[in-house]
Amino acid sequence: AGNVVIIKMSERSVASTQLFTQLLTSGKYIDTNAIRVINGGVSESTELLKQRFDVMMYTGGGTVGKIVAQAAARHLTPVLLELGGKNPVFVTKHAHIPSAALRIAWGKFTGNAGQMCICPDYVVVEECVKEEFASELCKAVDQMYPVSTYSNYNGGGDNCDLGKMISVQHAERVVNLLDTTSNVIYGGKHHDIHERFVAPTIVEATSDSTIMKEEIFGPLLAIVTVPNVDTGIQFVNTHFTNKGEHPLALYIFSKNEDERNKIMTSVPSGMCAINDVLKQAGNLHMPFGGVGASGMGSYYGKFGFDFFSHYRGTLVENNYSTWKWDPTVWLINPPFDAKKLFGFRMLGKVVLVMDRLQGVVPMMKVFIPIAFAMACVFNPSILDAMLELNLRTILNWISHMIMGRT
Repeated sequence: AGNVVIIKMSERSVASTQLFTQLLTSGKYIDTNAIRVINGGVSESTELLKQRFDVMMYTGGGTVGKIVAQAAARHLTPVLLELGGKNPVFVTKHAHIPSAALRIAWGKFTGNAGQMCICPDYVVVEECVKEEFASELCKAVDQMYPVSTYSNYNGGGDNCDLGKMISVQHAERVVNLLDTTSNVIYGGKHHDIHERFVAPTIVEATSDSTIMKEEIFGPLLAIVTVPNVDTGIQFVNTHFTNKGEHPLALYIFSKNEDERNKIMTSVPSGMCAINDVLKQAGNLHMPFGGVGASGMGSYYGKFGFDFFSHYRGTLVENNYSTWKWDPTVWLINPPFDAKKLFGFRMLGKVVLVMDRLQGVVPMMKVFIPIAFAMACVFNPSILDAMLELNLRTILNWISHMIMGRT
């Protein structure tokens, strides 16, 4: 809260970096004394990582994330890493197939052409609905991005709504994921690497497919067919979870609540969405963050505020007593004897008793009003006595008690 910040943006996102540098340093939106923007490449990033910070946050890939974590560890600096991973989508026989296909196609290809850390990476679909799902998925993609808008190898052209890759190198890497180890069922053609355009492509894959060996981060979608949900869970855990490669996002399409809970319980992930994709990231009241290889820590809304803040516990003592019989003086100061040890034991038991009473208090809140109401029903004079209860009646009662004893 109230931090000054050094921001280093990716040198690959040239246009975005230029825009944000202009906006953040103009003084129009934020005090320039509170922010510094550092632009550059590896050498600038390396120099920044040598410095000591109170907290560090990095968004990107796992390889650089490890470098950032190592740099933070040298100064024991808390670090928030928002990385990525191969985000699985489960489509079960209990899913609404047309809706699942439409939303997955939207999330994969409209989501910055697959260049988002929470984009669906591969679909685990039950065999009994695989053909229907594949047909609906291809239909949905063709409706959103007709082949005619990019079939002339014009780099997507002005009529195509699909975005481009961030760089030529990235476009080439994504296209090279398509080889004989997977079976193309939609697209796979009309790529224009020099224009950074990769056409929407859907493939059938197995665990041995090249496309399953790394995060795709592009407009390619793999479909893995399994006999049932249990086998799908085993597939994800065997090839990813058990290797510590937890996804940033897990997507489940199913109308069966027990089935959804089973998948969520069995497959760890940073976030999860049911019967939709991407939209969980639009809720600022939910934490955004990964687990394991997909990151550590979370932000968004109050969660980000908490990470960039330090909650410092503070005690203010207003008791200045030095009287030896004051329990706060007598009990804690040496010399110690059996009486003081007994006192310490009693204090420890008070805490345990209070913990147990916390379970009783909610029941008493219900029981006491009910008991009082029943007592008033059987003895209405109790209510009259309560209404007459004031300081004078209390003092009279005390005086009668004292006089009675004397």
